[in-house]
Amino acid sequence: MEEPRDSPICNSIDRISNLPENLIHHILSFMDMTQVVHTCVLSKRWKNLWAITSILNLFSLAISNKNQNSAVPFQKFIKFVDQIFILRDNSNIQSVNLVCGKQRNFVIDISIMTASLTTWIVAAVRSNIQELYLDIAAVKISRFPQCLFTCTSLIKLELKLGGNSSIIVLPSSMDLLRLTFMNLDSLPSDVNLTNRLFSKCPVLESLIIKGRLGHMDLQISSLTLKHLTMVDFVSKSKVKVDAPNLVYFKCRDFISKLYFLENLVSLVTADIYMSATKDEAGKIEDYTKNHWLFLTALSNAKEIRLSEWFLCLMSSKDIPDSEDFFAGVPLDHLRFVEIRGLLGHFNELKLVEIIFKKAVVLEKMLLFSCKKSTTGKCLTTFGEKLLTLPRASSNITTFLI
Repeated sequence: MEEPRDSPICNSIDRISNLPENLIHHILSFMDMTQVVHTCVLSKRWKNLWAITSILNLFSLAISNKNQNSAVPFQKFIKFVDQIFILRDNSNIQSVNLVCGKQRNFVIDISIMTASLTTWIVAAVRSNIQELYLDIAAVKISRFPQCLFTCTSLIKLELKLGGNSSIIVLPSSMDLLRLTFMNLDSLPSDVNLTNRLFSKCPVLESLIIKGRLGHMDLQISSLTLKHLTMVDFVSKSKVKVDAPNLVYFKCRDFISKLYFLENLVSLVTADIYMSATKDEAGKIEDYTKNHWLFLTALSNAKEIRLSEWFLCLMSSKDIPDSEDFFAGVPLDHLRFVEIRGLLGHFNELKLVEIIFKKAVVLEKMLLFSCKKSTTGKCLTTFGEKLLTLPRASSNITTFLI
């Protein structure tokens, strides 16, 4: 059947090219640069659009390996990115997302990649880059040009280097005056340089640290920090946090890690999940007092989530008298509590009782029981006693799951 003349199929109008240029660039921002460059053949209008796009997505996996020589894809990727930075115009760069992932038969020359990465970062800094995401865990590069850590236009920095397989080498001079967001999965072994990095970010608002960060005494002191996520699985080290404007704190760590939390007066949400090695689980009493101090430091939070290992600490024989310990700790702001891994022990019930007594505006408490079959009878008793506990708030909904 013949299509009518006004049918969309027969309509020769190039609707995409007629879109406003800012909308076209928004569409291009979701595409890999190999695809963006290919748009130059569409029409005259598209010929140079790729050269002025401000968001560069550079993914090594987009370079196919049709040649049996395993070095070819790597060389093609290096050459392609080189050409992008050489041929693009002098307009500012909003974002660079560089991912050098693992690929079958993808051989990477570390020395060449390090030199190329340095060239690309320098070019991006000269173009007033605002956001940089580097996922080069497969390459194991850890040294970067100094200009990256003194870039005055950089607002967001994410470095994925492979955790403990790479350690960042920081320069002695650092000043990230506009940086508000930083995400790292590796830290330098020199704790002084690490602490200095944080101190040289005067407007930092969000900090994420993930990976095996080594045995160091980390100090995070900031007047501007609002969101902090710590995901570390190396025990026997210390972390000090002093952040009066922190509103969100997420922690995933071992119970043996010493946390010193100070001035968390603005805290809204605390999400705490602790684990234990076999050795730590055998001597849990050694860590009880420190985690009571940890818990009391979160007293200003409106929402608290705790894991099963906190409950194990609550059940320790050497636990301090919980009521005395919490005597001077206000829970006036607490509205939501979630506790996982309940065993039905007395000290767990005591903790809930204290929260009920002191949290005058508490609205909801979620209690998740441990899946062990041996806890059934204890949990039944726990649930019965839970109903009889006095409560300061008249508007509490409690779920024992």
